[in-house]
Amino acid sequence: NGLIAGQSAFLGQLAENADYRTNIGISNTGTSNATVQVKLFDATGSQLTSYSVTLLPGEWKQENRPFLNKAGQSNMARGYAQVLVNAGSGIIAYASVIDARTGDPITRVMMQ
Repeated sequence: NGLIAGQSAFLGQLAENADYRTNIGISNTGTSNATVQVKLFDATGSQLTSYSVTLLPGEWKQENRPFLNKAGQSNMARGYAQVLVNAGSGIIAYASVIDARTGDPITRVMMQ
């Protein structure tokens, strides 16, 4: 059913360095507009930054390399993200971690 306003989930085992890059995607499967906040953390639990995503009903958005482009991290072996739903329902989040040498992706699903 996805997340509703006031709920959050985590995306774990993320990396941004010469070997791996991470993308984070959010889908709104609900029938109303949604606003989501994504918080990025390093392996120690220190928050690096956060950003907001606004989605129309049925809309999907992916932020490519947010640890690099929004938090300035280029040598992060481990990190995670928290997705918080401020408005809306039916929110689904995922992360893809791409192997830079082979291009092979691994999908990380949200965990509550």
